[in-house]
Amino acid sequence: MQIGVGADWDVLRCRPMSARKRISLWGLALERPWSISGVKLEGSNMSRSVYLDESGTDIHSSVAVVAAVIVDTDKQWKRVERYIYDLIQEFAPPEIQNGFVLHARDLFHGWTKNASEKKKRSFPQGPEVLRRLLEAPAKFGLAITFGYIRRQEATKYLLDPWTGEKQIKEGLAGEIHAEAYVRAVLAVENYMRTIAKPEELAKLVAEDADPTKKAVENAHTLLMGQNLQEERAKKFLDMSWSLRGGLPLERIVGSIAFEKKTDNPLLQLADACAYILQRFHEGKPHNQQFVDALTRGNTVSLSRNEAVAGGNGFLLFEYPPIVRLKKPPISIMPNTDANKEALEHVEKATESEPVKGEDLLESEDLKRQLREAKDRLSEPPRQ
Repeated sequence: MQIGVGADWDVLRCRPMSARKRISLWGLALERPWSISGVKLEGSNMSRSVYLDESGTDIHSSVAVVAAVIVDTDKQWKRVERYIYDLIQEFAPPEIQNGFVLHARDLFHGWTKNASEKKKRSFPQGPEVLRRLLEAPAKFGLAITFGYIRRQEATKYLLDPWTGEKQIKEGLAGEIHAEAYVRAVLAVENYMRTIAKPEELAKLVAEDADPTKKAVENAHTLLMGQNLQEERAKKFLDMSWSLRGGLPLERIVGSIAFEKKTDNPLLQLADACAYILQRFHEGKPHNQQFVDALTRGNTVSLSRNEAVAGGNGFLLFEYPPIVRLKKPPISIMPNTDANKEALEHVEKATESEPVKGEDLLESEDLKRQLREAKDRLSEPPRQ
C-alpha cells in the first residue's frame, strides 16, 4: 500500500476499521520539553509568540482559513498591543470600550457590540477600523502565515468510513478547521527554520473557545505523527510536502496557550487577517482595500488558485536573512544546495523593477550576507 502523494483514498476508505494499519512517522524524544511533534527542540530561546485564529469554518463558507500572526515577544509585542488598544479607544463608543473586541466580520459590515450586549449596533467607522487594524503587520514588521482548504475538495474524503455519507455538519467543520490549522502551523515552522534566528523557538496561542479547542486537539494529534491511520498519515504527508527540510517539526514548543479574545488583542488581529484572507481566497467582492492594507510592503506575493484544494503561505514585511536549514530525521523534500537556495530565497523575496536583489536591501548586514552567499556559490567545491 502506497503512503504519500498518490495513495488511493477510495481503497483506504473501503477497508474495515479493524483492518487498517496504524503508523508512527518518527520516534518520540526520551526527554522533555518536546516540540509540537514530540521530538527534541532545536533552539533554546522561546522568543516568538504565534497567535492563531480561523475564518470560514462554518458550513456555509467555501474556503476555511487559519491565520497565524508571528510576534517577537521582546521587540514587538507591547507596541502592537498598544496600537490595537489605541484603535479601540479612538473608535469604540466609550460606554462599551471595556471588554470590547474587534471582530473582523462585524467591522467589515459596519456593526459592533460589546460582549455583554445581545444585539449589534450600527458602527459606520467599522470598515476604517478594520483597515487600520490590518495595517499593523506592515507597520510593525510582523510575519503572517496562513493555511487554507477548499470545502468542496475536503468533502471528498471527509466521509463516514462505514456509510460513505458526509459527516454531520459539526464534525465536518471541525475536521476542516483542524486541517487549515495544521497547514498554518507548518508555515510557521517554515518561518522559524528559514527566517528566525537558529536559537529561537515559537509558542502557539489560540482562542479559548470550545470549537477551537476541539479542532486544535485534532490537529495536534496529527502533528505528533504517532499511531495514525494510513489515510491520516497520507493526508499529513501530502500537506507537509512544502516544509523546508521535512518532518518532524522542531522549532515550535509542544504546549499551546488558550486565551480569551477580550484579554488578548493579538488574537483579534489574527481574526482580522484570517477573515480578509478567507474572503480573498473565496474571491469575494469589496475586499480590495482591505487586502491592500494587509499586504502593503509585503515581500511575498499573495495569489489565489481555485484549482488547488488547499495550501499555505506567508506574508513577510521584512527582508529575510539567509535561509538556515539542517537535515532532519525524516525528509520528504528533494536535496538542494543550501547556499543556492538561500541566494534564490533572498533575491526572489526582494525582486522588483527596475532594480532587484541587493539594491533593495537597506540593511548593510543583509547585504553582507547576500554577498557571502554569492561568494560561497562561486567557490570551487571542496574535495
